[in-house]
Amino acid sequence: MAKWLTRKSRMWQLGSLSDFAMVARWLESKRQNGQQYAGISQYLQHTTPMLDTSIDEYLQCAEELDMLAGGLYSSNIYADDLRKTLTESEPAPLQTLHKIGKELREFFDRLKTSRSSQFTTQWLEILNSKQHYHFLLRRLVGDFGNFEVLIPILPPTGEIITNPKIQSLLQKMYEINTRNIRILELIHDTCKSWRKNPARPNYGFMDPRTYCNQLIGSMLLEYMIEADPVRIRKKKASAQQEGRPFSAYRFWRPAENLKLMAQVKYSNDEFRKPQSTRRYVDLQLDYVKPIGADSKRFQWSLREIFNNCLAASSKMYIGPTGKWLARPLARHDCENPSPAITISLDETRFRKGLRKRPALKLTIRDEGVGIPPEHLPYLTYWGYSPRREEFLRQAKESQKFRDILGQEIKIGGKGIGLAFANAVIREHGGTIEITSQVNEGTTTTVTLPIPTSLAL
Repeated sequence: MAKWLTRKSRMWQLGSLSDFAMVARWLESKRQNGQQYAGISQYLQHTTPMLDTSIDEYLQCAEELDMLAGGLYSSNIYADDLRKTLTESEPAPLQTLHKIGKELREFFDRLKTSRSSQFTTQWLEILNSKQHYHFLLRRLVGDFGNFEVLIPILPPTGEIITNPKIQSLLQKMYEINTRNIRILELIHDTCKSWRKNPARPNYGFMDPRTYCNQLIGSMLLEYMIEADPVRIRKKKASAQQEGRPFSAYRFWRPAENLKLMAQVKYSNDEFRKPQSTRRYVDLQLDYVKPIGADSKRFQWSLREIFNNCLAASSKMYIGPTGKWLARPLARHDCENPSPAITISLDETRFRKGLRKRPALKLTIRDEGVGIPPEHLPYLTYWGYSPRREEFLRQAKESQKFRDILGQEIKIGGKGIGLAFANAVIREHGGTIEITSQVNEGTTTTVTLPIPTSLAL
């Protein structure tokens, strides 16, 4: 009884993946007892004030961050994206955050002050409307808590980035933002599954049986599919017919790089099945036990690691005709080269405290340019990137085709990818270790306990 009371008292903290797993099980028990509407109502009653409070917490962190960073966010010199220069009439980033925060706070206050019956009804209308739900998600997460807006304002290296207090603030802001996403996604996905198949249990974004070998295989397959020029042309044509802007695949540059380096060919039928004709990536995936995971974000973190391997082991250019070109490093530029990237997966033992537990060990190794030793301690820091200035310059010049013609175009450089991967892996109770030697390559080892703290 005491154990249950302890769990019950922390159930609504929603500060970790295990907390969300507990709430997901509770929602499922309500559904099995025919009380799903009461469960949804109680969930919303608890989480709406949390969303409201998180806005104030995030703004407080932003103000502290601005103070520690020497006023970078309250200055009109810096921009929201890619460090463009603002005019005097445009608001500073911190001012913009306060404006969006005020709008969101008013939105949640209107929900909280409505009648009890109307409160749940209004929330369900938002969740059931694709347009309204995505608008709220974009406003709360994309506009308000977007690290791709915050991070580029900071310098790429130096005392500001390596300051422990700044890193602690950025980590807290990331956790607030992630919690907001999961609060919305859990109830949205649960309600959606109950409508489509009332008898089927659903844990929202959480997959209690995540097979990591399948995640890795599907990641590479997705890259090759999204780089198919025929599919891209069809998507552009469809967007044009519907009168909407074409949205490119988020990782289109790494996908194009992999397609060129692996010499991917596509079948001529309607399925356009991709097939790699060059073993650029070597997969050594043993069968491992499934883990409980936020599979969507875990796979995203693997993409970020893999993207760095692609960038380190090849070079991308724009050719004279405007097509992308990718060339291997000198050691792989031969007729039958060995794989430049090796991904292995097996089981090991994970030590935490005084106990050893079964664990999954994922190793991603590239034979690329390597990383200088002075950068290794800071690679998982938010915003740390010795290539950020170069990245920003290339992003600005990308509009000027002649300026980048024939120049090497590198993947990444924002200082977000590895920090995000590290944060996600830590949330799953795991660790990430990066070792490297200049001109020899880099090895990234991810260790995850089986089962993780998310096991359901």
